[in-house]
Amino acid sequence: MKLFEKRSTPSPSRTAGVVAAAAVAMALGTAPAVAAPGTPAPADPAPAVPAVPAVPAVPAVPAVPAVPAAPAMPAVPAVPAVPAVPVVPAAQAYVLVDVDTGRIIDQSNDRQLLSPASLTKVLTAMVAINWLPPATPVVISARAANVEPDRIGMKAGELWPLDEVIQALLIFSANDAAYALAEAVGVSAENFNSVLNYAASEIGMADKPVFHDPSGLDDTHGVAGGNLVSARDLAIAARDLLSEGRLAQIVAQQALTYTGPQGTVYNLASHNKAFLSSYPGAVGVKTGFTNKAGVCVAAAATRNGRTMLAVVLHGTNPNQTAKVLLDEGFATPSATEPTADALPAVTLPRPPSPAPPPTAPPSIPAPRGRHLALGSSGRPAVPTADTAPATLWPAGAAVALLVVVAGSTLRSIARRRPPLTHGRRT
Repeated sequence: MKLFEKRSTPSPSRTAGVVAAAAVAMALGTAPAVAAPGTPAPADPAPAVPAVPAVPAVPAVPAVPAVPAAPAMPAVPAVPAVPAVPVVPAAQAYVLVDVDTGRIIDQSNDRQLLSPASLTKVLTAMVAINWLPPATPVVISARAANVEPDRIGMKAGELWPLDEVIQALLIFSANDAAYALAEAVGVSAENFNSVLNYAASEIGMADKPVFHDPSGLDDTHGVAGGNLVSARDLAIAARDLLSEGRLAQIVAQQALTYTGPQGTVYNLASHNKAFLSSYPGAVGVKTGFTNKAGVCVAAAATRNGRTMLAVVLHGTNPNQTAKVLLDEGFATPSATEPTADALPAVTLPRPPSPAPPPTAPPSIPAPRGRHLALGSSGRPAVPTADTAPATLWPAGAAVALLVVVAGSTLRSIARRRPPLTHGRRT
C-alpha cells in the first residue's frame, strides 16, 4: 500500500467545469461548496445545512357568494319643462276683462287718465246710434270736411247715410265722420263734449274722464286739447259697444266698401286689420294713435263661448301686448278669475228725456164789475173800445135798462096819487 499517491493536476477546462457545477449545486442548495483548485481541503467538511421545511400551502379562500343584483330602479319620469311666462310688452297702462262676467283679470295703471286718441270714437259711435234716428241724413260741414286726417274725403254740403258715416268712423277711424256726427247730435263739435260727458256718466265711467274732441285729436287741431280717459273706463265703453249688435258687426269688419254721394266707390282697409287677421277668434274693436297718446288698441276675441277684451294705452307693441293678455284671459278658468274688481253692468247710453212742456199758469177769474187798467203813468187808464173788457158792455146795457124801467114806473105811480091840499088829503 502506497502512503503517498501522486495525483495528477487537473486541466484548466475541467477545473472550470467543476467550479461551475459546484456553483449551480450551491445555488440549488444540493451540494456543498467546492473549494477552488489549489485550495487545501478542510480537515473536516462542514455539516450539511438542514433543508428548510416546506411552508404549508395556504388554504384557498372560499369564494365569496355572488351578491344578488339589485332590482332595477324604475325610470324617473322626466320633469316637464316649465313653460316660459310670456313677457308683456311695455305699455303705460292696460287692462284685461272677461266680457261675460265683467271681471278684471289683469291690469296695470288701469285707472290713470291718459290720452285715448281714436279710442274716443267708441263712445262717439254709441252716442250717434242712440241719439239719431236710423234714417237721419248727416250733413257734412266745411269744418268736418277739412278736419285733420285721417279722413275719407267727405265734401262740404254732401248728405251721407248715418250707417255709412258710423262705418267710416269705426273701420277707417275717419275724423271727418267723427266731426259730422258730433255736429248732427250737438250742433257743433264744441257742444258735443257735454253729450260725451253725459254719456260717459250714463254707462258708468268712474275715473272722471274728460271729453272735448269727438275724434280723439289732442293737439292744436283738436277741441280744447283733447280727452283724458283711463284704460278701465275705455274697457267699459268697448264692452258696451260689443253688446250693441249693429256696432259689434261693424268693428269685426276688416275692410270697408261704400259708394259716396257723388257715385265714387271706396275700398278701405280697417285700421285694426293687423289684429283682426292674425289673432284666432278676433272680433274687434278699435285702434288709435296720436303723438301724445302713442299707439293704443282695444282688442277683443271669442273662444269656446268666452269673450275677452284687452285695452292697451301708449304701448311699445300694443297688438302683441293685447295678444299676450288675451291668451292669459282664455287660460284663466272662469271659476278662478279674480273677484276684487269688475266693470259695471252693460249699459247703452240714452239721450236724456226731453223736458216736459211748461205748464200754463192757472187762470185767474176777472174781478166782477168794471176795472181800470194802469196806464204808462201809473194812473188808471180810461177804458176805450179797444181796451175796455168785453164783459163791461153787456153789464152797462143792463143797468141802463133798469134805470129806464124804474123811471117809467115812478111816473105811473105819480099820476094815480091825489093832489095834496095844505098837507092833508081831502
